[in-house]
Amino acid sequence: MKDADLNARYPGGIPGYSGGPYHTYSELFDRIPNWEEFEDLLRPLDRVNTALLLSRLNVHIRHAFQEPTRANLGWLQGFLVRNFLDDDALGRLKQRFATEKLEDRPLFHPVQLLNVLRTALRVCGDAADRRPDQNEADRFRLGTACLMASDLLCTEKETKQILEGDEEERSRNLMVQLLSPFEVVNPAKPAHLIFRSYVQFRMLLKDNDVLEEIRKTCRNLDFEAEFRQAAGIPLDRWSALLFSAYSYYLGRSRDELVRQPEMFIINRTSFISISQVTQNEMDRFLGTVSGPFAALSADSGAR
Repeated sequence: MKDADLNARYPGGIPGYSGGPYHTYSELFDRIPNWEEFEDLLRPLDRVNTALLLSRLNVHIRHAFQEPTRANLGWLQGFLVRNFLDDDALGRLKQRFATEKLEDRPLFHPVQLLNVLRTALRVCGDAADRRPDQNEADRFRLGTACLMASDLLCTEKETKQILEGDEEERSRNLMVQLLSPFEVVNPAKPAHLIFRSYVQFRMLLKDNDVLEEIRKTCRNLDFEAEFRQAAGIPLDRWSALLFSAYSYYLGRSRDELVRQPEMFIINRTSFISISQVTQNEMDRFLGTVSGPFAALSADSGAR
């Protein structure tokens, strides 16, 4: 497809997935699932390995979102469909949506996966023999749970708010409901984030006039000093490590991520082995963006 065709098809000239409609469980099985059956599907699975697999899927999809076209997203969705849908669901999908392209109407997406991950952390057990990354039946079980989650992203109250009332009220409610998922599904492009961060933290925070204005309006705030005290690492070193971690994933090819799952793991020692970053700095950085698995499970909260 030529660039002109892409720009005509995707407003704004952005050909990547922009958070369009996704397939749901109810489209295939003609009924809306409930929270209880959704949780019951996840409950027997091993918590640690289910969470790791869902995290891998999320990285896979976000990696595909960064591609300049939808080719990798379409391939990835097809790969996930073949591996996470049982024969019944797959047959229904082919029968009812034979002409739909998976890159235009995906089955798996970040908002869905993050909600399944949060629920899995809360309800899954510790059965070592119930690993969806190893057992096909449990993988299909997880795939069904993901489909159900797409039907459960709105509460009954939220659904009524966009179906009832006048057009202006319904439009306003819809915009409010779309704000949070839009931020999750459509993060800023890395190149934009890099330049924005450089201007904010390397240029403006080095400008004496800007610093004086911050001190006047923010009760003598010293942003860099406060950040270092809170994070235990200088802001510039933290930013460099964040960019490095992000680049680590984006720099991988689709096939590398599929065939070498060990690449999803950042080893806190080898990752900095040929850099000037100290182990203490790396540990401090990871402490701001990650945490122990037990703490993550405890913080997953109620639905």
